[in-house]
Amino acid sequence: MIEKKWVRPNIVGTPPLGRENFSMLYLKKKLWIFGGFLLGGVTNDFQILDTETNTWQENIVMQGKVPSKRQGHSMDKIGNDIYLLGGCNYA
Repeated sequence: MIEKKWVRPNIVGTPPLGRENFSMLYLKKKLWIFGGFLLGGVTNDFQILDTETNTWQENIVMQGKVPSKRQGHSMDKIGNDIYLLGGCNYA
């Protein structure tokens, strides 16, 4: 029988603030987190964790129009493109 146990990896960088109703997906060996509700309101920030280096990426430059602040949405991917679906922007 294989013994399994929980471990806490060493993560470098500043993690995102705690939030709820955000969306997250895995693409290109990275965890992409978007939006959600934080204390103080709804956000539209992207947070990315590189799972190869266990590093939170900061100062992310995205192309195109930034989506509006939202929570309760979902994200999906087709190929290397991320699609943001639904949600709401009330607090």
